[in-house]
Amino acid sequence: MVVGAFVLLGPYVGGLVVWLMLAVDSFGGLARPLTIKDVLGFPFAGLIGYPFGAIPAAVTGLIGGALSASIRSKPLWIVLVTALGGLVSGMILGWSLLFMLPGVIGAFVAGLLALQVRPRWRN
Repeated sequence: MVVGAFVLLGPYVGGLVVWLMLAVDSFGGLARPLTIKDVLGFPFAGLIGYPFGAIPAAVTGLIGGALSASIRSKPLWIVLVTALGGLVSGMILGWSLLFMLPGVIGAFVAGLLALQVRPRWRN
């Protein structure tokens, strides 16, 4: 369940982050006003994250799920998977802010969703 949460949500959020980063960079800080086409197309921009982010998200979800049973604190687990998302994205896609920042933000959002299904702490 944890891996599914990461693979379903992480790449989409990461794709949105990449689109925003590229839009700000390409448009000189979004110098031109946003059109209705830009606003309506934004949700579809996240789909580009799946071909690139599915494997890093799966690895992050696998490791996060495996470590979940031994980490009781929810905030600590979120911090761990968030950092892990950036690290795994960097290792797989490249050590660039364009890859690592979407990995961090995608892992954070997916981790929040996965809190509901992650394996619980045991004695």
